[in-house]
Amino acid sequence: MDVLSLPFNGHVGLTRSTRDDCLLALDSGRRHENHLGTIHASALFALSGATSGELLIRFRGERTDIGGVVRRSTSKYSRPATGVISSRAKTMPDVIMAAIATVDSRGKALVEIEVELLDEEDHQAGSFGFAWLIALEIS
Repeated sequence: MDVLSLPFNGHVGLTRSTRDDCLLALDSGRRHENHLGTIHASALFALSGATSGELLIRFRGERTDIGGVVRRSTSKYSRPATGVISSRAKTMPDVIMAAIATVDSRGKALVEIEVELLDEEDHQAGSFGFAWLIALEIS
């Protein structure tokens, strides 16, 4: 699965980041602006949520039998965001691999994925946390 192929993520305008240290990006443009002329909090949240899913997909590897849904999330907006916003995952791969091992032994697991958003000048625009419930998918 490719998170960018999801209709909502396409609608929002998410893309792969051109930065080596980041996963996804949100382009700048009026369609993302709020009443202050900065990027709307909902667009930033969409970017962070897609990034958490992207990280989960990347580190599950060839395991197409594992899927998940977000159970809860946290968000902290640090400063007004303008320009292209890029996302960086803060969760280490071993955390996801441990959760997958729990799925193999117990059938499901919760995994916490942390994401930060950065503007073009490397200022943090926000930090987000997502608790994913992952489990074996029923075919």
